[in-house]
Amino acid sequence: MKKALLLVIAILLVAGAAYGAGTIVGSKHDVRGAIADETTTQVCVFCHVPHNAATTWGGPLWNHANTLSTFGLYTSATLQGATSQPSGVSRACLSCHDGTVAINSLINAPKDGTAGTLTTMAAGPARLGTDLTNDHPVSITYRQDLDSGLRANVGATVPGTVWTAQLYGTASPYTVECASCHAVHDPTNVPFLRITNTASQMCTTCHLK
Repeated sequence: MKKALLLVIAILLVAGAAYGAGTIVGSKHDVRGAIADETTTQVCVFCHVPHNAATTWGGPLWNHANTLSTFGLYTSATLQGATSQPSGVSRACLSCHDGTVAINSLINAPKDGTAGTLTTMAAGPARLGTDLTNDHPVSITYRQDLDSGLRANVGATVPGTVWTAQLYGTASPYTVECASCHAVHDPTNVPFLRITNTASQMCTTCHLK
């Protein structure tokens, strides 16, 4: 009995540690303190809201104003997937990262204080702008049948179960989005990567190199 109890405690400790690793508190996505006159204690409100969220686009229970930008898209002579303007979850990310919309431009204001003076993302590597011609394409179809340099689309019938990356959509062909590579709630692997990119592991999740 004692051994069984110790085993249960050990499992709970491991599970708790794994859960704790996924927090955005204190990470770059915890924008509290980076905005003038901001007084709210809420962390999630800058992206999500439990009630009266946007329903037409973006992430789950979305609370952030949409970007209206038209983006310059990556192109290459070897690119075989179909590109399009960023949509869905990628456009949600770009609503802060394109630098045209304030990071505290919210649909529903926090109830325990203010979101502060409207403030766009500071200049730096994370502020991508609207010219994405030098960035990995997003909202692009993942078509291993077109490109032999991609890993087979095994398991894609359930988005989120493909290797360690995540493809998006409800039917094939699925799409690669910002969140295919980035785990926006987990800063463990800088910059918010789903896995470490040591030895290009993130890249070789999809690319046969």
